[in-house]
Amino acid sequence: MKLSVSEAYRTILTEYPDILSVDQVAKLLKIEPHTVYKMIAQGWFPAVKPGKSYLIPKFGLILYLLNHSKIDLENIEKEIGGYAYRLNSAKHKM
Repeated sequence: MKLSVSEAYRTILTEYPDILSVDQVAKLLKIEPHTVYKMIAQGWFPAVKPGKSYLIPKFGLILYLLNHSKIDLENIEKEIGGYAYRLNSAKHKM
């Protein structure tokens, strides 16, 4: 199944805001918040820390989900210049 990034953004996580908290990501992925912090530290998806809390762009989380599913990455790589490939190729240890 081929799904473009723009199609994914329009159809995946539509009930969530564009910027997510660690708690929202943890709930969505059904994991503990401390695991989300580890994933951020290991570069699984982008996050910013403008103050005391991390914020995760929904777009980055969607890319993570697409990269860790059976969806074909060819369209994604074309649309975002290889970023999806770099995420997919990175070796992550938890």
